[in-house]
Amino acid sequence: MKKQDLEITGLEKQLWNAMRKDLYRVAPLPPEAIKFVGPRRKTLRALEIWGKNRALLGREEIFTLEALNKMDVDRLSQDAGIPHKELDELMSMVIRELLLMRELEETK
Repeated sequence: MKKQDLEITGLEKQLWNAMRKDLYRVAPLPPEAIKFVGPRRKTLRALEIWGKNRALLGREEIFTLEALNKMDVDRLSQDAGIPHKELDELMSMVIRELLLMRELEETK
């Protein structure tokens, strides 16, 4: 990580501990015990593809993960002109995200 990223992460951890203390009245965690999790690079790339093609996908009434999961990649690529490779990346993300959502639902 870059020096600036490390500094920002350190400040975020301090803020997290301050919120824990204020909201829950618990002892602070050691900085190494605090982990931040964000979307993977593949997910960010898929979201970029979705954003770029949002209007075209909207014309096909594709607004949700479920709708994306049902899209016909070959037809959509041909009809809308979205590169097949990009739709494959988008579909791959959709499958991962839906799987995670289903696993989360099963734990409830």
